[in-house]
Amino acid sequence: MTTKISEPTRSFEEDMAYPQYHYKYDNSTISTTTWEMLQKHIIKINESMSLRHPHVVEHHNNILMGIVPFNMRIVGTK
Repeated sequence: MTTKISEPTRSFEEDMAYPQYHYKYDNSTISTTTWEMLQKHIIKINESMSLRHPHVVEHHNNILMGIVPFNMRIVGTK
């Protein structure tokens, strides 16, 4: 079953920012706008948090390089 996430919420941004929440979003789809909002959220985290677990740093770097996490797919265009 595929879940479509079109409108981001604070919990979405927070959950997607950390790899341990993969089970909530595996094989889901997100909109282009939501994907861009997630990347902006990751930038803010990177600016405000210097100490992070190496897995979290890798997850954040992947998102910033354009790698969509958790086997998710981006749907739609701007």
